[in-house]
Amino acid sequence: MVWYYVKHGKQQGPVDEAEFGNLARTGVIGSADLVWTADFGAEWRPAHSLTWLVFSENATPVTLLPPKLPRSAIEYASTDFRSATPNRELMSAARASLRGCWGTAIGVSVVWVLFGVVLAVLTNLLESWYSAVVSLFNIAATGPISLGMAVFWLSMSRTGNGTFVQAFSGFRRFWTALAADLLVWLIRLISLLWLVPGLVLASVSSSVAGGFADDLWSQAFPVLIVSIVVVLILIGIIGIISVSLIFSQTFCLLADNPAMGAMEAIRRSKKIMAGNEWKLFCLGCRFIGWGLLCVPTLGIGLLWLAPYMFVSFAKFYDDLRPI
Repeated sequence: MVWYYVKHGKQQGPVDEAEFGNLARTGVIGSADLVWTADFGAEWRPAHSLTWLVFSENATPVTLLPPKLPRSAIEYASTDFRSATPNRELMSAARASLRGCWGTAIGVSVVWVLFGVVLAVLTNLLESWYSAVVSLFNIAATGPISLGMAVFWLSMSRTGNGTFVQAFSGFRRFWTALAADLLVWLIRLISLLWLVPGLVLASVSSSVAGGFADDLWSQAFPVLIVSIVVVLILIGIIGIISVSLIFSQTFCLLADNPAMGAMEAIRRSKKIMAGNEWKLFCLGCRFIGWGLLCVPTLGIGLLWLAPYMFVSFAKFYDDLRPI
C-alpha cells in the first residue's frame, strides 16, 4: 500500500507502508497531519484516524489542505488489485515484523483465547436462560473483537508495535463491526441455499427407492443418494471457503478506514480479492504443517503460530496493490 502525506502545506510521497510508519514514529508525520492512500477515495484524513500508527511525542501537527489528490475515487473503482509477492516472502516478512515483540503478540492472543474459553464454559455451565444470554453476548462481541484484532495485527505487521488498547479498539465501532460480521455470515448462509433443492431431491429419491421391488434398484439407490449428499457437502464446503476468502479483508479495510461502513468494506473486500483468492488459500495451507507440529505441544505451540499466521495475513493484505 502506497501513502501520501501533507507537510507544511506541501504534498509528500509516495512512501511505502514501512516508511510511512517510521515517519510517524520519528515525528515527521504528526497525528493531525493529513494522509492519503488509494482506499480513501477522494478524502484526505488526519493521521490519528489510523489506529495502528504510533506517533512521536515531539511531532508537530500540520492541518493545511493538500494541493491535489494523487488518485480519484473513480480511478480506484476501476482498478484491479494483485498480491505479487510470493507467499514465502510474506511469511519471512511476518517473522521479521514479530522479531523482538513476540511477547506482546502472544499476550494479546492469550487474552482472547481465555475470553473465548470463559464464554464457552459459562455457556455449558449456566442454566438455559443465562446460557442464551452468554451466547448472544458472544455473537455480539465477535465483530468488534475481529476489528480490534485486525487493527492490532496490521500495526504489528507495519510498525513492529502493537498495544492491548488496539486489540480492544473494535468496541469503539461496535455497531459497524457487528453489522460487518453478521452480513458476512448472512452471505455465507445464502451461498448454501442452493443445497436445499439437492437435499430435497435426495430425500425424495430415498422415498421412491423404497417402492422398488427389484433388489438391484434397492441396493443401487442408497449408494446413489449417499454419493449425491457427499458431493453436495463437498461443494458446500468449497463454497463456504470461497466466500470466506472473498470477504476476508473486510475487517482490515474497516481498520484502515474509520469512516467506512460495513457494506462498503464488504464490497471493497470483494473487489480487492478478485483473482487473489487462490493465493490467500495457498498462504493459509502453508500453516497446516505448523499446526500439526503444535499437536504434540498440547496446543501451546499455537501461541506462537497464531501471531505468525495473522501477521502473514496482514502482509498479504498490504501486498494487494493496484495493477
